[in-house]
Amino acid sequence: MTLLERDEATGTIEAALESAARGHGDALLLHGAPGIGKTSLLEFGMHAARAAGFRVAAAVGSPMEAELPFGLLGQAIVALGGSDVEDVVDPARLGGQPARFYRTFRWLDQQARDTPLLLALDDLHWGDRDSLELLAFLARRLAGTRILVLGSLRPEPDRANEIAQELAASGHAQPLRLAPLSLESASSLLAGLVGRPLEDSERERIWRVCAGTPLLLEQAAWSLVKDGRLELSERGGPTGALLLRRFVGLGSDAYAYVRAACIFGVRFDASLAAALAGLEQAAGRTAHTRLVRAGLLEELGGGRAAFVHPLFAQALLEGHTPNERERLHAEAFRMLVADGAPDALACEHALAARLHGDALAVEVAARAGRAALGQGALESAVTLLAGAVELAGERAEDALLLDHASALAARARIDDAREVCEGLLARAGLAPALRARVLALLARAQILASSPREAERRYEEAATAAAQAGGELEAELLAEAAITCQVSSPVAWVIETATRALAAMDREDPRARRMASLRAYAALLGGDPSGEALLEQERGRFAARARDSDEGWGWTMAVHSLNGCKVTEDFDGASEVFEREFDRAVEDGAPILINALAVAFADTLHRLGRPREGLELVRRANALSGMTMAPWTDLAQAVLLTELGEDAEASLYIGALRAFKEKVPPEYHAPVSLWLHLLDVRRLLAAGEPRQASREALDAAETARLTGWLEPCVVPWVGVGVEAHLAAGRLDLARALVEQLERISEPLSCRWPRAALEIGRARVAAAEGAGKEADERFARALATLEQLPMPIARAEALVAQGSHLRRDGRPREAREPLALALSLAEECQAERLARLARAELAACGGRRRRRGEDAHELTAQERRVSELAASGMTNVQIAAALHLSPKTVGHHLQHVYAKLGIGSRRELIRGASEQRIPAREPADKQ
Repeated sequence: MTLLERDEATGTIEAALESAARGHGDALLLHGAPGIGKTSLLEFGMHAARAAGFRVAAAVGSPMEAELPFGLLGQAIVALGGSDVEDVVDPARLGGQPARFYRTFRWLDQQARDTPLLLALDDLHWGDRDSLELLAFLARRLAGTRILVLGSLRPEPDRANEIAQELAASGHAQPLRLAPLSLESASSLLAGLVGRPLEDSERERIWRVCAGTPLLLEQAAWSLVKDGRLELSERGGPTGALLLRRFVGLGSDAYAYVRAACIFGVRFDASLAAALAGLEQAAGRTAHTRLVRAGLLEELGGGRAAFVHPLFAQALLEGHTPNERERLHAEAFRMLVADGAPDALACEHALAARLHGDALAVEVAARAGRAALGQGALESAVTLLAGAVELAGERAEDALLLDHASALAARARIDDAREVCEGLLARAGLAPALRARVLALLARAQILASSPREAERRYEEAATAAAQAGGELEAELLAEAAITCQVSSPVAWVIETATRALAAMDREDPRARRMASLRAYAALLGGDPSGEALLEQERGRFAARARDSDEGWGWTMAVHSLNGCKVTEDFDGASEVFEREFDRAVEDGAPILINALAVAFADTLHRLGRPREGLELVRRANALSGMTMAPWTDLAQAVLLTELGEDAEASLYIGALRAFKEKVPPEYHAPVSLWLHLLDVRRLLAAGEPRQASREALDAAETARLTGWLEPCVVPWVGVGVEAHLAAGRLDLARALVEQLERISEPLSCRWPRAALEIGRARVAAAEGAGKEADERFARALATLEQLPMPIARAEALVAQGSHLRRDGRPREAREPLALALSLAEECQAERLARLARAELAACGGRRRRRGEDAHELTAQERRVSELAASGMTNVQIAAALHLSPKTVGHHLQHVYAKLGIGSRRELIRGASEQRIPAREPADKQ
């Protein structure tokens, strides 16, 4: 087809190809009416891409493949040598649909590393919804790849258009809207095809009734050449009449063949089309060949064929009566099943044929839905299983309804899943084992709906039903309950549930070891460290596991290992766990694990004095995985942004956390509540509202009591609580909190709580006028903190010491600890703490010593970056090693160059090799 009036579109496509080849991928989406020339532009793009050295993978949507799981993008993946079907175990182990999406993106990105890649996707409006969602996921990540997506779709309001609009609005896709041809171009096209100029009135009439659509103009020209005239009514449009006229004169067999073929959609199996038309094999082959030669069908290979344009199939399909269509779909269904076609494809015909009560149709639809669910094709799973339920009617089996509810819950359609489950529970004679699984599904749905108390209740009911069923189901569901509710439920409930799971398990059951570990971890959160040895042993076993092992414990064990290291102050161990497991998670494509590890390790980085790195890690994980884990990513960002002094942005996440907590009873989701209390106490103290801060500290104590989350290292709120009570003049409450901290800290192996305890005692002593005792306790606390790589905690202690000295009438003595606190805070970019140090330093008449006053002193982070750069690592490699962004690495290097008086990385490497750039000593030591 001649590309008339498409210079702007072709130019945009060529520019996008050039950009993608340089590593700036994009998505171009062609919008236009049927026959407007979208496919021709796709073909132009594919030709231009091949000429530019791209690999090209094409795919076409079809109305009868709209529920084929990943059917559209699966075509492109297969064309690149991949598989459109995943091992069902892998996606389930790594996180379901998000894992499938992320793994597909990584695979495509790898395919494009050496040779740029064009994905040409035609008729997106007929694409399956899972492919469309996957396409949206990919489009948001194309910027740093060598991939160009070129897609086409009609302007009708459907899911494809909704996604296209969202991508365009967010800047992740360029929309190219194709207008009808002008009268001048249409006239030129007609004259060229007909071989003669047309009368003005004739060409204007044809242009008007064809609406400037190139395909229809071509068909009009064909009719003029064939018949010498063209009689069209402008009423109702010319589409059907023009298109069907192309089949006139090809013979009755050919017409019967294409009328049967259109039942299968745009693409079809040639032998099945002939059989559905009632033609003998020889007659079918003859008809097929005639249609190919007429330019109406095209060969796809392997006995497959397609209409050259979907409008031909659509016009033929509309020529069937509804009853005729249903009969043909029913026959097509049975043919496809007998031929071994994909169940999802056959199911489309069963639904179109309305085969209600047909046992085979129900079986195929159910099988297709379950397969889609295993593949992470959640939209297809919901539709196919709903179709199976519809076909089965009142005779739908219990297991089928449970699968349907599972698909709905996986799609986060919680109310719909609950309705199906409640209907199941109301059925008479429901088997105890199935009842238990229905109740467990309802429990999981309640967790997704932020209703942890209701989740506990449902799990209890599930365990009771499972006990009636006998076997291992009770142990399985109790273990699931403990794992699922561990972070949301009170510690006592988790310990009790894990204990019951252990009691129901055989000693040799590998789950028993995991449940014992979980119970020990929950006990540690409650302040009981008796299981630390078991946790350490389990961490070692977990680290030594086989790469491809699946024990159903992956992300929880990894996060517990990280948090366990944090609580025991094994920061090197935490770094080792994170670096190993995060790399595995990225390579495997496990988005839940990616985010969980990032959030857990970001807190470790915060404690190590690297809050900016922690924030970047959380955000990088979100970008990598394409998902967030509410409320945990919000919590991490709220805490880190507050520490960095970026209060306006932090308030957005704090608001989201408050909205989340409003829906949850106070004894649930302890970490969220305790951190919110801590942040609020700090805010109120800074605002000069000590009485309100003290009340907030009392609320924190009550939250800790209700939830059982007493371990002081997990959320370090106690020290701030003591400060709030003392600021409010409530000495009795401060003493009580210090005594509580002493009881909890005594059996713990970690050192930070002892330092916090000494600081609390020092503050109480100072409030009681025992200045000498306060001095001694501050000194002991700081001596302990100097042994720990926790600069922010040390700086907080120094601020507390300096504040005490100033209030005790010793401002000159206060200046040294406050200046050191300020230096540490600035080194860590902990602006929240730096503000406190500056205010105290100013109050005692001290002069702030700015870090920038020594132009030669490298910060710890600058030193790490410079050492890696000097070793020959690129910015990207350094960023990966230190969990920074490449931009931040570049920023650090510019500071390094300025401080060292050099101008380039080459000078840095040369200076390091010649040992001419030693580590600089601080100014006061030179």
